[in-house]
Amino acid sequence: MAHEWTADQMHPPNGATYKEETLAEQVKQLYALMPFGIVATLLNSVIIFFLLKNVMPQGILFLWLAAIMVITTLRIALAVQFRRTAFQPVAAYVWGNRFTAGLVLSGIAWGSIGFFPFSGGVSLAHQVFIAFVLGGMAAGASATFSVSKEGYLAYSIPALVPLAMRFFLMNDTFHYAMGGMISLYGLLLWMISRRHYLVNSSSLLLRFENRGMIEQLVRAKEDMEKLNDELLAEIDAKRKVEAELRAHHDHLESVIEERTNKIAGLAAIVDSSTDAIIGLSLEDVIVSWNPGAEMLYGYSDKEAIGRSISSLAPPDHPDEIQTMLEKIRRGETIAAFDTSRMRKDGTLVEVSLRASPIKDSMGKIIGVSAIVRDITDRKKYEERIRRYSKKLEESNRELDNFASIAAHDLRAPLRAVSGFADLLQKRYKEKFDADADRYISNIVEGTGRMQRLIDDLLEYARAGTRGKPFVPVDINAIVEKTLANLTYEITESKTVITVDPLPTVSADGTQLIQLFQNLVGNAIEYCSNTPRIHISAERKDGEWLFRVSDNGIGIDPLQFDRICEISQPRLARDHYSGTRIDQATRNKIVERLG
Repeated sequence: MAHEWTADQMHPPNGATYKEETLAEQVKQLYALMPFGIVATLLNSVIIFFLLKNVMPQGILFLWLAAIMVITTLRIALAVQFRRTAFQPVAAYVWGNRFTAGLVLSGIAWGSIGFFPFSGGVSLAHQVFIAFVLGGMAAGASATFSVSKEGYLAYSIPALVPLAMRFFLMNDTFHYAMGGMISLYGLLLWMISRRHYLVNSSSLLLRFENRGMIEQLVRAKEDMEKLNDELLAEIDAKRKVEAELRAHHDHLESVIEERTNKIAGLAAIVDSSTDAIIGLSLEDVIVSWNPGAEMLYGYSDKEAIGRSISSLAPPDHPDEIQTMLEKIRRGETIAAFDTSRMRKDGTLVEVSLRASPIKDSMGKIIGVSAIVRDITDRKKYEERIRRYSKKLEESNRELDNFASIAAHDLRAPLRAVSGFADLLQKRYKEKFDADADRYISNIVEGTGRMQRLIDDLLEYARAGTRGKPFVPVDINAIVEKTLANLTYEITESKTVITVDPLPTVSADGTQLIQLFQNLVGNAIEYCSNTPRIHISAERKDGEWLFRVSDNGIGIDPLQFDRICEISQPRLARDHYSGTRIDQATRNKIVERLG
């Protein structure tokens, strides 16, 4: 048995409710049909205006038409706002009330015709036409706005009742009939409107119920497909597990074969190694002994296996092996270190030893692997190097002393030559010809260069032998002292120097001052315009990289490797006074600082 459901009684048999969804859909239908009502209002209001403009006071007509236009404008604004707003079903009640309010206002405006003065030129035909127009508007409201229960009544009651009452009060048979006809017409339209409303509500309900059924069918289909996919996945998973088990079985066989071959290979490596490779238990008992161990210690594998490893410790290291075993038990690895061990014949041998824990498949430490190497030859080489180093230090000291004596002995006659040359230049300049003056100038300049060469040679000899121990040094303070030493050169050349914040490093402060003074001084000297020098430092690969950059003449990149060699020619001395020895000294200081 079919049953009709209205928007007020939306409780389907399955217990779901569609009241809110139905109301939302009806509100959207109302706003979709609103343009038709607005067009009808505008057309009919214009018709009424022109029909009555000659038989009724125009002030009343203009006021009425203005009211119609204002109300219509408000309804148009409401429709525009609805279209621009993201409509939500929860707001359907509010939008429906706004629409109903617009209908009430429009109905009141149209119903006000019933209060117009019908005396004078308003004929019976005019009155019938007015009743005809209002009836048509009511019929349109019944057809257009019946999707809402209150839509027809909101418009028709205020629109029709005033005119019907006006006809009843005119006290003649014809107007009684007109009033009765309007009332009956309005009642019939209300019944039709209600029927339309019920049909619309039932249609929407059926649509929502069908939608719910379709959604349930879709969900049921999805559940079936999901169940089917799960069954297929389970079947595939079982097949995959079977394939994995077969593959795992094959892999295990290959691993066993591979490890067997690997163990055989490792055993061959151990047997062929010249280093002693020893396996120990955690109780310091020897469990494996390769030929290299037999060669190093003199014990055969039968003699060594089962023996305590402590028997190989020399008398002066009785606890060394036990300390090492304690670390191994804690999971530590013993890095290679030099020690000595006792041979079978009682002699000591210098060895390098490293050890690591042996773990089972569960990660548990079960033993010790020790590798011991004979370093007797290496110790001999180290001793030879120590002797050569000592001789080299003695040679450097002798060279330093020789350089000091040579510089002192050379300075005395050089000062005499320089003094007489200066005296000759001061007393006899311009008293001889131009060649003589040039010869004297060459002598003065040559003695000056010789003095600088002697000083640079002495500094070069001392650079690697008289350095102070490295201590933490603030490079900012070093640069300040350097610039203070070069105050005259900086001022005379108008040099611009900028310095970034510099770090503190471990170095020889005196040699750093000498190094920076040499670099900055060269940057000032080897510049053809106003010198600009920038000192900076950056951290790179765990070290500090210092830069002294300038706008000087620069160095050909092809000459970088040769620039600090003493034997290389320097720049023309007519323009620059530096020597190659001071460049070599700078390089020697850098090498010492690392």
